[in-house]
Formats: sequence, C-alpha cells, structure tokens
Amino acid sequence: ERRGLGRPGGGPRGRAVPATPPGERRGLPAWWRAAGLRGDRGLVHHLARDLPAAEVALLVDQVSADLVVLSSATAEGARRAQEETRLVAAGRPDLNVLAGRSGDSLRDLLARAERPTAAGQGPRA
Repeated sequence: ERRGLGRPGGGPRGRAVPATPPGERRGLPAWWRAAGLRGDRGLVHHLARDLPAAEVALLVDQVSADLVVLSSATAEGARRAQEETRLVAAGRPDLNVLAGRSGDSLRDLLARAERPTAAGQGPRA
C-alpha cells in the first residue's frame, strides 16, 4: 500500500516533496503545490525547478518522503513530469509519486494521493 499524506489526528500529515520536471523553467507550479500541501498540514520540502529525477529521489530518501508531486505549467512539461514519476518511484514501493497537471486543484491532487493502488502497479499519476 502506498502512503499519501493522510494521517489521523492533528499532527503533520506526512512529508511531501513538490518539484518540477527537468526542463521546466517555471517555478510557480511547484511553489503553489508546496503552499497548498503546507496548508493541508504537510511537512513540505520544496525543491527548485528543473531538477533531474535522481536529485529529487535523493531528497526523497533523505527525508523519508511520503509524497512527491512533479508539477508543470505546460503540456510538454506535464509529459516530462509523467515520465519522471516512474524514475523517482523506482525501488520505492511505498512512495506516492504524482504528476501535477495544469488545472488540478489541491483537492484533486490529494484525492489521487489517498487512493489506494495494488502493489506492483507502478506510480500513481
């Protein structure tokens, strides 16, 4: 079972890493995701824009993240984000990795993060 941000009680809901995929020059998509996840009681490690999946994965391992959101403002960036989710999730069966799409609300994103998936189906995106 993959971990979302859902945690009972009033404490932090989990650790999230919002970022943008390689080639994404706009930092606003990840910044908005970070702000929303913080507002939803997540412990957020906001990364810079345009980072390779290997660097995102390194931070994920260092902070024991529950959720990674790779967001983009463009259709091409969204395609790259979708590809990168597989690289970040590789070897991390409990990690929930999502590709944030333009127009997704935080509610939409968190609903996808909380949806259970069968083991071995790869990252949710």
